[in-house]
Amino acid sequence: MGAVAAACLALGLAVNGSKLPLDGTLSLWIRDRDGGEDRACAWTATPSGKVKVMGATPVQLASIASLELRDETQQAVAVIMVP
Repeated sequence: MGAVAAACLALGLAVNGSKLPLDGTLSLWIRDRDGGEDRACAWTATPSGKVKVMGATPVQLASIASLELRDETQQAVAVIMVP
């Protein structure tokens, strides 16, 4: 799995990832505590496997259960659980 760090900035998200898939489309999904999902951003994978992207979600910070990085087949590459 890739390494992903995310910082919540109000309702915006800054993502810094490494060792990610080298091709295809990647996306960051936000899962809320009720099981709903929102795609915060998507991007084309880089040859280096590194990325810095910005995204946004309407999900309120207190309602976020997890952040999930998915590949183009919607398989999880990395997951950050929010306590």
